[in-house]
Amino acid sequence: MNSVIIVEHPNGIKYIVCLMSNVLNKNSAGAHMYLASKIDDIIDEANPTVKPIIKEEEYKTDSEEEENN
Repeated sequence: MNSVIIVEHPNGIKYIVCLMSNVLNKNSAGAHMYLASKIDDIIDEANPTVKPIIKEEEYKTDSEEEENN
């Protein structure tokens, strides 16, 4: 069985996992899913990236900018 997955987390972590198993007379989908979740846990723990919070700013027109200066 072959599995390929591209994982993109909301915190910016992106990675690709390719897995091949050669087990006869058995459906390996469950084993692949279990292994994928463990790989995801390890990568998520190893990359504690914290992106800065993007704050919304009020839009000002050119005339409003000139009034403030």
